[in-house]
This record gives sequence, structure tokens and C-alpha cells, in this order.
Amino acid sequence: MSWDLRDSTAQWNAPHWSVDVALSQESSQPLVQIHDSWQHRLLSIAITPSEQQVDHSAARMPFGDAYVRQADLIAIFPELAPWRFGYQMDIRLMADAHPNTLAMEIWLSIQTSLLDSHPQLELQLEGARFNAMVDNCWTSDSSRIGLLIHPLDQQDCHIEPEGEGLAMRVFGRFMEKGVIRRMRFRLIAALEPVSAVYWRDRFDEFSNSPLPLTT
Repeated sequence: MSWDLRDSTAQWNAPHWSVDVALSQESSQPLVQIHDSWQHRLLSIAITPSEQQVDHSAARMPFGDAYVRQADLIAIFPELAPWRFGYQMDIRLMADAHPNTLAMEIWLSIQTSLLDSHPQLELQLEGARFNAMVDNCWTSDSSRIGLLIHPLDQQDCHIEPEGEGLAMRVFGRFMEKGVIRRMRFRLIAALEPVSAVYWRDRFDEFSNSPLPLTT
């Protein structure tokens, strides 16, 4: 199982799952979609840049490049006026010891070459209605999907339920020139509902996981 990258689209397939990524499109970029083996879309994640000095209605952040490194799909969105920062996304599909589950980790990093910037990324998760956060984990009403934010990154992450999904804003604080900020979160999908104990155990695993050497 590996990423199939073609131009600005990528796909990853497993016996029970598929993940589709569109890195450049008109509405929002990138867009990550998780499907089960019946091709039901379980969740979509749209990522949109935001910055105080940019008219978002008139500016699209350019997609620069993408490549595959081992189990990672890495996409680069370079800083280009009127945007005052650039960012990188790393999507890692993980070997999971639990049957009938998909575990996907997403790393986001931002950097600016300017002296005055307040970069932010806005993520829209759609396709599942989520409960309030319990034991540091947002879970869907069906208890089939879970969103876990690493404890070191929760300070710079603000999440609110919004319709059939979640609105998530990350970063947003003042950044100095040359500084790189990173955050990571993990999405887990299950073919069948799982217990609250399962989600608590997965969060403990995530919290204690080492930082990947490739970041």
C-alpha cells in the first residue's frame, strides 16, 4: 500500500479504505477525502489559508510541489504575494494493529519570510456530526470517526462544531521571520462503532508517540 501521486492529485488504497487528495482546485485547497470499502465518503477535510492583510475572496494560495517519501505524501504551498506566508502538509497513513480501522496523521507547518505576519490555516471537516470533546478526543455521533490533537499543539488549535462537521483553526499567532511552526493531528476511522475506552487508548498512544525523524 502506497500513495499514487499524479500531478496535483493523490490516492491511497487499502482493503477497506481509500483516501483521495486534491491539492489544487477552485473552491478550496487541498481537499482530503476518506471513503470506506463501499465508496461511502466518511469525511472530507478542506484546508484554507487565512491572513489578516489578504483579501481571501481574490487570492488563492498557489500549489507548488508534491512528492511521496516512504508512507508520507508531502505537499508544498509556497509564500507568494499577496500571501505573507507559505505552508507544508504531510499526510501519513499509518500501520494500525486494530482490525478494520484507518489511522491517518496530518502534519501542518507554516513559515514566513516577513517581519509582520499572523498566518492561520482553517480546516473544515465535513461528513459526520461530532460530539463535544471527551478525554481529549472529538468523536462522531456514530463513534466511527475520531479526531485527536496532539497535547503539545492544542494551545494553537481552536475547534467548534459546525453543522455536519467541525470548524478547526490552527496557528494564528504573530510569527517572526524565519520561524517554523508545526502541529499534528490524527484521524481514525472504524468500519463499526467502537467504545469510549478505544478512543481514550488511541489518544494515549498518540500522546506518547515520538516525533517522526522525517519532519
